[in-house]
Amino acid sequence: MRNQALVLFYLWISNFFDWTFFTFAFSSRGAALDALHPCYPFIQSNLTPVAFPIFLPSLPVMASVTLLTVWASPFSMRAKLALLLKGIEHEDLPQDLGNKSKLLLESNPVHKKIPVLIHKGKPVSESVIIVHYIDEVWPETSPLLPQDAFLRAKHRFWTDFIDKKIFDSLAQFMRSSDGGAAVNEEFIQNCMLLEGALAELGSEEDGPFFGGASMSFLDVMLAPYSVLIPGVEQVMGLKPASPEQCPRLHKLFGAVAEHPSAKAALPQIEKLKEFIQAHFARK
Repeated sequence: MRNQALVLFYLWISNFFDWTFFTFAFSSRGAALDALHPCYPFIQSNLTPVAFPIFLPSLPVMASVTLLTVWASPFSMRAKLALLLKGIEHEDLPQDLGNKSKLLLESNPVHKKIPVLIHKGKPVSESVIIVHYIDEVWPETSPLLPQDAFLRAKHRFWTDFIDKKIFDSLAQFMRSSDGGAAVNEEFIQNCMLLEGALAELGSEEDGPFFGGASMSFLDVMLAPYSVLIPGVEQVMGLKPASPEQCPRLHKLFGAVAEHPSAKAALPQIEKLKEFIQAHFARK
């Protein structure tokens, strides 16, 4: 009885955050609790046979891959989509940008922005860099960048174009106070240039994406616009490029909408419309 009381007392004073329920049967030659938990090596054998329920303390475990994210951010969507395409188990930690967490500020002290990927305790910032990192660390599953160096350079060039032309012209339209007609036309022209890149780099016979039948690096970069463009169109009156102007681009966005990983990574258009209405709609 004295040994049993010692076990119960030790468990009672162990002050951890969460508990897992177990039932143990101790043999007369000893219960190797040290094999179940490293904190119990001092418990000796020769315990009286007994079976009773106890709570085994378990230490909180940080996921080896964590994503600091905001669901409505197209940049967060990219990182999330890349993780899902690779089948990488991870934990999402939503962030409040109006009250930035200590973890976010410590993980990205320069820009203090999302997304941030934390892998084995090491933070990686900026969506393009994060997707590069994911593709390099987990190259075996669903490779995103082409093997050919010239094609990789092309993917990087058009990624820069998407961020500096497609995103910037769309953001200018959303901020404009005069209806944004000139910016809207610039946006359409940029989409038509991207249509030319899709015709050059992606074979329509192989599939709808830049990567043919499977999503590539450029497809991950572009995928969030499959929900962002309709959201801005329906809330703020953006006139997107027509199917006649950009037939391949429309097919790509349609394929993104049906892709299982994209469905999980991207928000529903209706939900995004509510966000745009609340934060950007013109008064």
